[in-house]
Amino acid sequence: IAENLPLNRILGNYDIIHGTFFVCGLTRDDFTDLTPQQMKHYEEMYHDPQLFFLLGKTLCVEHTTPEEYTRVMAPPPKTKESPER
Repeated sequence: IAENLPLNRILGNYDIIHGTFFVCGLTRDDFTDLTPQQMKHYEEMYHDPQLFFLLGKTLCVEHTTPEEYTRVMAPPPKTKESPER
């Protein structure tokens, strides 16, 4: 488990990518470019972000829009503290 990195994507039923990731092709000896079809496939697959949350003891994932993800993940606004009396 990658410590202190946010959950990013769920893979299958059990694996989760933490933090930033990239997708590439793989030859027998090295990494390689994706074909245009593969690029289109993975861009569609990973375009919309996922939100993770606990429901009781169950980790749940929800697909969302980039705008909603940004709204949910934004730190709460700072409130002006009242002066001590």
